[in-house]
Amino acid sequence: MRLPVRAAIACLPDDTVVALLSDQDPVVGVDPLHGRCSVQTRNTQLPVPGPAALELLRRMFAHVIVDIGPGFSEPNLAALESAHNVLIVCTADRAGVRAVTECQRICRELLRLPGDPLQYLLNHPSPYPSLSAEQLEHALNARLIGSVPYGGETVARAALEGLPVVSRSPHSAVSRAIIGVAERMQAQLSEALQLATRRASTPQGAYAELTGAAPV
Repeated sequence: MRLPVRAAIACLPDDTVVALLSDQDPVVGVDPLHGRCSVQTRNTQLPVPGPAALELLRRMFAHVIVDIGPGFSEPNLAALESAHNVLIVCTADRAGVRAVTECQRICRELLRLPGDPLQYLLNHPSPYPSLSAEQLEHALNARLIGSVPYGGETVARAALEGLPVVSRSPHSAVSRAIIGVAERMQAQLSEALQLATRRASTPQGAYAELTGAAPV
């Protein structure tokens, strides 16, 4: 889109995020590093924690989608640890299976994410996959929540024009698959909120909410 990057959200303190979202930017300079970041304001330079910005966004919006890059940098870890759902995009080839298997190991054995929030979406960047969806599910020991077909020229044109494919070609197979995944995840979140509300309405649930543990 040939636009300069103003800042990385993970690298901004709370008051700066609020100012950016309200279009009142007090920032003079930003160092958007992948790990520890800093923001240079008019008078001072402040250390910036990633979790604070994420928590602020969660308070301001009903849904926050974080598209993290490869690796386990500090902002990436903050996003993973605060997420209700972690959607892993898989490709149907041996390299994709190895990468996802390693992500599974790190999330489950090292990060120990509560409730196993990992979900899997099959993407087809090529019209000739090496593995079928069933073979991929068997290799990962997991169920796929959806499959995005090869988009070809539809996706390429949307990328060249700087538009989401669901906006440029809403009736394409790719867009229908993406919208279907979004609707499914929305339904999951609604069910989780209803369950949390029912649990909080009981004495045991209220006790657990206050103490973080179930009564003995």
